[in-house]
Amino acid sequence: MRRALHDWQKEQRSVAILEAAEALFKARRGELPRVDDVAKKAKVAKGTVYLYFPSKEAIFLSLLEWRLSEWIEDALAEIADASALSTGHLIDALIRYPAANRVVLDLASFSSALLETSVDEDTALAYKTALAEKLEKISAAIAAGDLGVTKDEAMELLLRGYAYMLGLWQLVEPQWVTKSVRRKEKIHWFQISFEDEARAGLEALWSRA
Repeated sequence: MRRALHDWQKEQRSVAILEAAEALFKARRGELPRVDDVAKKAKVAKGTVYLYFPSKEAIFLSLLEWRLSEWIEDALAEIADASALSTGHLIDALIRYPAANRVVLDLASFSSALLETSVDEDTALAYKTALAEKLEKISAAIAAGDLGVTKDEAMELLLRGYAYMLGLWQLVEPQWVTKSVRRKEKIHWFQISFEDEARAGLEALWSRA
């Protein structure tokens, strides 16, 4: 590939690397692919990947930020289209994206245990700051609706709901050996629907607002 000289070319190159990393991650659930493999998939030199991301953990933290931002923007667009915001409509908006893009919760499962602890402080801070700005935006939109919550209350409920969905995902959607063991042993307690349980939990959470 030719060297990216313009900002739009650099943006395209960065996106190509992230998309390659995501494709490999989906194919190897439970494993962060090596930088060499990501470079090969993206059709760039390994050194080029390091120009954009200092480590494989930084690649996947950036990918997680991208997908979480998409999740928030998707929910925000759904809320903006509502003539009157109801709890049910909000929950539909919050569940829709992860139900259709399950990789976001797979990536999030690695975040605190591996990704955030393996990058430098500036990278971790940039990740948290970018997400906080998105959450501030959607919290303000929720507070402007008819649910009777303040912006700070909406932020707290969003974070609690995210923690609940992530924990639920890790319980009902094991990613590697546990999944085959569960299927083999027929442990029926784990055979539940993520969407149904997520909806029930979020309804209970927001109904107390």
